[in-house]
Amino acid sequence: QALAGAQALLVTGESGGGKSSLLAAWERGLRERGDGRTFVFSHYFGATPDSAQALPAVRRLLLALQRHFGISQDIRQRSDGLLKTLPDWLARTGGQGQVVLVLDALDRLAGAPEDLRLAWLPRHLPPQVRVLCSALPGPALEAWRGRAWPELELRRPEPREREAMIATFLGHFRKTLPAALLRRLATSPQAGNP
Repeated sequence: QALAGAQALLVTGESGGGKSSLLAAWERGLRERGDGRTFVFSHYFGATPDSAQALPAVRRLLLALQRHFGISQDIRQRSDGLLKTLPDWLARTGGQGQVVLVLDALDRLAGAPEDLRLAWLPRHLPPQVRVLCSALPGPALEAWRGRAWPELELRRPEPREREAMIATFLGHFRKTLPAALLRRLATSPQAGNP
């Protein structure tokens, strides 16, 4: 719902506030509801030492697009070639379904200043492309804001909201807690981190 009508959305909020979990849940939902025409690509920057660089992530995306959409063109090896290829290949997917890019922790990007400022991510997206990202403050967030793309601030839930989340979770297993225990659990400091 948060992405309705928008091609790009950045989730912001405190560190440990659930941004990565939210993106992972959106990704899982997209894959589960997949109609066979939706291509979902995810990359979690900084999850491993090699994953923090933008150009290997772009190369990985191009390989995935090549496989999924049957693009026969070779992937250029030089970084400037990769950056020119990505917008072209995203445009080529038009009429073949939706493309969703899930890019977590843009703030963990490493490399050249232009990579940190998202020079590798096309400013203009074809109509079938959606981009879901997360970031903490830093060059990537500033660059995102410079593009005037929408943001969703994920705030920490209040105790009443935590109670509702706990009750819903337990309800999936047909379990409940007495009201006093539920309140105690929801107001504990550890419950503030989803």
